[in-house]
Amino acid sequence: MSKKKRQFITIIVLFVVLAASGIGYFAASKYQAGKENSETETAEEEIKLLSMKTEEITKIHFINANQDMTLIKEGDRWQDSSDAKFPVNQDYVEAMLEDVAELTAAKLVVEDPEDLVQYELDPPNYKIEITNQSGETKLLAIGQESVAAEGCYAYVDQADKIYTIASNMTGDFDYTRNEMMEIPEAPYISAEYVTGYSLRSATGKSFVAKYDATKAEYADVDGWDISKAYKNTVAGSGEALQTLFSGLTSLE
Repeated sequence: MSKKKRQFITIIVLFVVLAASGIGYFAASKYQAGKENSETETAEEEIKLLSMKTEEITKIHFINANQDMTLIKEGDRWQDSSDAKFPVNQDYVEAMLEDVAELTAAKLVVEDPEDLVQYELDPPNYKIEITNQSGETKLLAIGQESVAAEGCYAYVDQADKIYTIASNMTGDFDYTRNEMMEIPEAPYISAEYVTGYSLRSATGKSFVAKYDATKAEYADVDGWDISKAYKNTVAGSGEALQTLFSGLTSLE
């Protein structure tokens, strides 16, 4: 093969490679642009169902399978409307507000549904009403969770349109009244700080241990007096009692 012919073939091969690279780059650019457009369209397709400022919501009424409860805001604290002294867990209420204040739907399932029962929306599994400072009230009804629909069926205010919403929010409205109670942290108890201990069994027998470094009858021993358990007051072993009190450190 002549030198000129080899050069010609080389040029042809390089041209083909260059053309293929250009086509590949164009296809990749087209794919990326299409992907970005698709993501933009998906974001735009998000359907807003509820929009309220959390700080302006003053009332939450929720009904689930086991509870019908109304929470009202007094100052910066949430209360049970039926008992202002009931210690409502404020963190649970905050989670509720985050769920519903700005609620979006994944998709519209059906308009003007003929049968709400098939979506478990008649009656709904969860019924949530939120009211703001202006007196505006919004109703959210949540029904069956559907794997195929990728969420829970729901509607807002009227059942003329059924949507799917994120199913993980239902857990924040699944509490009973007792579960809504705020449990205070138990005080830290250290065995070395215990100065008195009293125990009465079901049979009526008692055991009382008291510590006083100066006034105890056995202040010259370990400072512990034990009474009730015996006929007379006896000296208590500080070391033995500390072992007994160590079990109190896990008290809740």
